[in-house]
Amino acid sequence: MGKNPSSDASIRNTIVTLVLERKWTYRKVAEHLKCSKTKVFNAIRYFKKNRTCQKDQRKQRARKTTPRTDALIVRMAKKKPKLSSVEIKRQLFGEQSGLAARTIRKRLNEANLFGRVARKKPLVNKKRVKFAKKHKDWTLAQWKHVLWSDETKINRIVSDGQIYVRRPPNTAFNSNSDLNPIENLWNDVKKILANKNIRNLNELYEATQEARRSIPVEICRSLVESMTKRCLAVLQNKGFPSKY
Repeated sequence: MGKNPSSDASIRNTIVTLVLERKWTYRKVAEHLKCSKTKVFNAIRYFKKNRTCQKDQRKQRARKTTPRTDALIVRMAKKKPKLSSVEIKRQLFGEQSGLAARTIRKRLNEANLFGRVARKKPLVNKKRVKFAKKHKDWTLAQWKHVLWSDETKINRIVSDGQIYVRRPPNTAFNSNSDLNPIENLWNDVKKILANKNIRNLNELYEATQEARRSIPVEICRSLVESMTKRCLAVLQNKGFPSKY
């Protein structure tokens, strides 16, 4: 519960009256008002300095960002919703910027971009079903001409734990899943790396390259050959996850 300024001023007035007019000691005033002697001392000191018991209301702090800066912050958060306020500050203004991460969070909240726990993608996705219908009759020769690509994140020490994103309300599932066998390869790479003692980022890079090269060609071939079965499995499950 916040302090009542008028109540505080009334107490200070009483202290001044008892000390300066009635000549009470600080101890007697403190015992009478059930407060500390320090409070009595501070009230008398303030009155002698300012000739009043009423303290000025704090002035509202000047806004530390301009409209243009606010727009840059919001644009960055919308472009990369997983960036933290600290990372936004670093990318936009540099390490030495005097702008606090807390200020950036305030601007994002003002723009209705609140920090929320990242949701898992919904189990059913219309684009998965559409992809499966379009490619269920592809031949193996056609699948062999597909250049599969994807990206992943590999941590050296620990996982990311709880992931947060910046997004407006009711936009939790505006992302798309797909049928991409390269995700299986990334899982194999991470399993290999989990058993290694990696000390720095250079070693992580070299170990990742080595893990990729160690995966047999037969596994890659079998993943490509499984694409028709994957499409049929998605359709059979009406968009729900399959064993793949």
